[in-house]
Amino acid sequence: MENFKECRVHIISTAMLFTSIISGLLLPAYDACGETARSTPKVGEEYEISRRYETSQQSSSGSSGSSSGKDAFLERVIGLREGGLELEYDLPKDTRPEDSARNWQFPVRVFKPSRGPMQLRNRPELEARVEAWLKAA
Repeated sequence: MENFKECRVHIISTAMLFTSIISGLLLPAYDACGETARSTPKVGEEYEISRRYETSQQSSSGSSGSSSGKDAFLERVIGLREGGLELEYDLPKDTRPEDSARNWQFPVRVFKPSRGPMQLRNRPELEARVEAWLKAA
């Protein structure tokens, strides 16, 4: 039981790190958007954030391999508050149900203040999802 609690704490910490990473990825994107960054966000706006990658390797013996892929998630404005935005990050709408079941981290809701780090808003929901995910594993 103690190992389960330690694992749960580790996974929740990972989720919080994940929101920090999202924040770090989005700040440069907002700055690069020009006019969009200066306009006031509106509830219901939605953006797909994607990353494409390609890797290749070749060994000294001459063997080689390569892979490529794409990761994506949605950012949705779900509320405007004084001092910041309420945002929700989720998987794309065309995600298969079995892929959604493997990604307990989504949806995640955060408050993004004008200054400072994002704040996790749906921690109890994430904890319940990770517990169900761990039991199923």
